[in-house]
Amino acid sequence: MFSNIVNAIIWMLIVGVAWYLVSFIPIPAPVGTIITILFLALAVVVLLSSFGVINVGVPRLYNK
Repeated sequence: MFSNIVNAIIWMLIVGVAWYLVSFIPIPAPVGTIITILFLALAVVVLLSSFGVINVGVPRLYNK
């Protein structure tokens, strides 16, 4: 269970940094909204996959 939590935290940090860096790209508002929705969907999939609710093949970054 601990490794699931650590794995989820690591993936959320990766998604958060990617989201932060993408926010610097000057894009039109409708495209920005689509990108925001895609990042939120990715975050939900990563969280669900980290705890084994769905199996989508997100790599384990922490194994103990």
